[in-house]
Amino acid sequence: MAANFSGVEHIPGIGHRRDGKGVLSGNRQHIADLDSLPFPAYHRLGQFPGRYNLPLFSYPAAPNTSIISSRGCPYHCSYCDRSVFSRGFRFNSPGYIFEHLKYLHRDFGIRHVFFYDDLFTFDRSRVEELCRLLVDNRLPVTYNCIARLEHVDEELVGLLKKSGCWQVNFGIESGDPEVLKKHRKYMALDAVHQKLKMVKAGGMRVKGLFMVGLPGEDEAAIRRTIDYALTLPLDEINVTKFTPFPGAPIYENICQQGEFREDWPDMNCMNFVFIPHGMTLEQMENLYNEFIRRFYHRSRIHWGYTKMLWKSPHSIKMFLRNLPEILRFEMKQKW
Repeated sequence: MAANFSGVEHIPGIGHRRDGKGVLSGNRQHIADLDSLPFPAYHRLGQFPGRYNLPLFSYPAAPNTSIISSRGCPYHCSYCDRSVFSRGFRFNSPGYIFEHLKYLHRDFGIRHVFFYDDLFTFDRSRVEELCRLLVDNRLPVTYNCIARLEHVDEELVGLLKKSGCWQVNFGIESGDPEVLKKHRKYMALDAVHQKLKMVKAGGMRVKGLFMVGLPGEDEAAIRRTIDYALTLPLDEINVTKFTPFPGAPIYENICQQGEFREDWPDMNCMNFVFIPHGMTLEQMENLYNEFIRRFYHRSRIHWGYTKMLWKSPHSIKMFLRNLPEILRFEMKQKW
């Protein structure tokens, strides 16, 4: 039976079809006070939290889950779509976040969370107060977060570690200065190295987030990124395949900078739907695989994962449980 969507055009934020054409009813007004929202209805998730583990080796203990405690971003990276949350920055207060963590621990036994905020450390006073609440109340919940390198210093690193931070993820994107200057606020590569070294020395794991296939990249630029990544004090990396999303500044003229296959099922940062001028899909795939292979096929990285036997025992258990599927996937890769 067909659903009745009469009147949806009067509800802001609804996308629907009118006479076969997609239209938007209008932008919904943002909720200024995020603390007015209730905690997510975790009890409605079947078998939560057992079926909802974070990625392997990204946590020290289970059960675990994720939290998003802010909205928006004031930065102007070319590849980011900010059409939903806009350029502002709204966030839950430290008290709200602390009560959220208490609720997760008390009602679901959560022992670790991942703050998936793009800018968790953007508001310094917020993070400092949250750290103090966690330390003073000795809540037995550790956490990971994502931060920009511009927002961390030795004092903040010490607070994060003391309050239970286990891993910090940083968006590095590229190791080629000219590529970086085209697409995001630039930080000198030597300064990036020093910041990562500082976080690592503070006792936390460090993960680097990279992107391959940005407009303006060629083989030499991607190889500079690979070589640069190997010099950094990183425990692990995540390498995404650049995807031009509608709403991102780069999307407006993306077809002038290379070949773009706008196939929505493949636009998930796991497929090369965009190939920069002068490059081929085969080149991109080979360079991507080389990046992963060269980073992880090193004794330092192998030893780091060996230490996970006691640092993240639940990850080892899940890894062994899924080993047959992992091996089948490995066999399909062209190393």
